Amino acid sequence: MRQWQMVVAFLGLLPGLAPAAPDMKEGLWEVTTLTELKGPPGMGPIPPTRLVEKQCLSRNHVVPGDGVQKECKVVKQTVSGSKVNWTTRCKYPDGAVVNQGYVTYRHDKFEGVLKMDMDGEEAPVQSTTRMTGRWLSACPKK
Repeated sequence: MRQWQMVVAFLGLLPGLAPAAPDMKEGLWEVTTLTELKGPPGMGPIPPTRLVEKQCLSRNHVVPGDGVQKECKVVKQTVSGSKVNWTTRCKYPDGAVVNQGYVTYRHDKFEGVLKMDMDGEEAPVQSTTRMTGRWLSACPKK
């Protein structure tokens, strides 16, 4: 009887060992970003930048924009329910960039925020990017 109880207890732990995945529809997504930059003191206002692009996202690839720049790597990623948090680090010849962001998926849409800190030769720059996404279709065949 004791062996049976141990097997049941072990099987009860298995779902916790599986990688967590948010409630998101895999496929081609339209990702809209609005970025506001905060430059060094003395620099005039920088107008916000809006960008709309398409990207394939899946349960194994839940961070929008991940993989777009080869200089950047996701160094930390957590999934809690439908919320994905991450930190990326990018190395460039003239400085380093640390991004911290999150998105909350709601099956066929998401919203989130990305904060960037850049230490460069000139002066530090910070930005806040607000993101929204909507599922479009299956990803195109390669």
